[in-house]
Amino acid sequence: MTFDFFSLSRVKEVWSYRSEPENIHALGELLWRTLLVIAFLALLSSVLLGVHEMSAVTQAENSVQAPTSAPPPLDPAKLRSELGTLSARQAQYQSILQSPAPQVADPSK
Repeated sequence: MTFDFFSLSRVKEVWSYRSEPENIHALGELLWRTLLVIAFLALLSSVLLGVHEMSAVTQAENSVQAPTSAPPPLDPAKLRSELGTLSARQAQYQSILQSPAPQVADPSK
């Protein structure tokens, strides 16, 4: 028993007499089998790509990062200096707010 999935030996003969109903059936069968093979290859390639991407994700998750010593969340000295800077800015803003606006000459004249 020979398994000739595409029966390529008869394709030229079938194509030359493609108007005959038997040959149209054979061409349709050839087309259907070709589409099935293409669909199977597309399915297989998408599964392989998915497996590859999943393995890349799991490798990225399992990578061990070196622990670094993080600075303490609040440094009291640094916090005091920042509060002093904010107080100075607030005093400057209040002085600018209470001083009269400078007179600007009217450009239309």
